[in-house]
Amino acid sequence: MREEILLRELENAYGIDITSIEHIREMIGLVFRLHTATRTLCFKVYPASWNTVCVKSAHVQDHVARTSDIAPVVHVSIAGELVTDLLIDDESYVGFLMDYIDGSPVDRTADRTIILTLAETLHHALASYTLPLVERNEMYYVNLFEEFANQERLDPKYVDQVNTVLRDMYHRVRHLPRGVVHGDFHTGNLIRRNDGQLMIIDFDSVGIGHPHNDLATCFDTSHFNHFQPADFQRTKALFQTIAKQDFVSGMLAYLPLRHMEIIAAIGLRHGTDSFHDQLMDQQLSWITAWRTLLNQLSTQPQ
Repeated sequence: MREEILLRELENAYGIDITSIEHIREMIGLVFRLHTATRTLCFKVYPASWNTVCVKSAHVQDHVARTSDIAPVVHVSIAGELVTDLLIDDESYVGFLMDYIDGSPVDRTADRTIILTLAETLHHALASYTLPLVERNEMYYVNLFEEFANQERLDPKYVDQVNTVLRDMYHRVRHLPRGVVHGDFHTGNLIRRNDGQLMIIDFDSVGIGHPHNDLATCFDTSHFNHFQPADFQRTKALFQTIAKQDFVSGMLAYLPLRHMEIIAAIGLRHGTDSFHDQLMDQQLSWITAWRTLLNQLSTQPQ
C-alpha cells in the first residue's frame, strides 16, 4: 500500500492536514501513525472483504471510549461515519481513525492488579453494547478452523484431530459465566498512557463468550509454539490467584481453542505461507499435550 496515496485519501476523508505517515503494525489489518501540526492520530485499514470486522471494531471501540476512559477515541469522517471507504491503486479498503496512544508496555506480573481492574471496567462497558456480535461458541471455533482448512486444503485427518480437541476443550469451557469478551486481551493490546491510565486497543475479536477467557489470554505464561509441561503448571498456579477454583480448568481449556483460532484467523488473511513448515504440526502436538495434562488434572483429588 502506497503511503502517499493513503495520506491524500485520509486528508480528503477527514479534512485534516497530515505532515507524516508511518506504518507501525500489521496483523489482520494495517495500522498507521499519522502526525498533524497539533496531534498524533492512528488509522487502521483492512481489505474491503473484512468490512464486517472493521465496522464492528470501530463501533465497539467507540462505545467503550464513550462509556469509559480506557480505549482510544474514534473520529468520524467529514461524511459523519466511523468507517471510511478507500480506493488505493484500484484496490478497495475500509478503515477508521482514532487517537494515537503514547505510552509504555504493560507487565502482567508487576501490573496484575491494574490489569484485573481494567478487565472488570472493560467487561462492564461491553455489557451495555447492544449491536449484534458473533457467538464464540463450539461451532465458532470448529467452523473457523474448518474454513481455514478448506482454504488451505489441509489433510482431513489432521483437521479431524484438531476438531476433536477443540470440541473437547469447549465442552470444558462452556460452564464459565458468559458475556461480551474482548477476545484478544493480551499485553500487546494494553498500553499504559503517559498519565498512568491503562488503555486497551484492537477490538477486532469482540464477541459473545466467556469473560474469564480474556484473563486466561492475558495471564497465559506458556510458549505458543513449544509445549513445556512446566508451562501448564505455572499457568494453572497463576490462574488460581486471579479466579475462583471452579473456573480454573475452564480457563486452561480455553488456551488450545485460542491457539487454533489465531492460526485460522492469520491463515485466512495471509495463507499458510505466513507460517513456517513445522508450525501446524507443532500446534497439533501442543494442543494434544495440553489436553493430556488437563485430563490428568481432572482425575486428581481436590
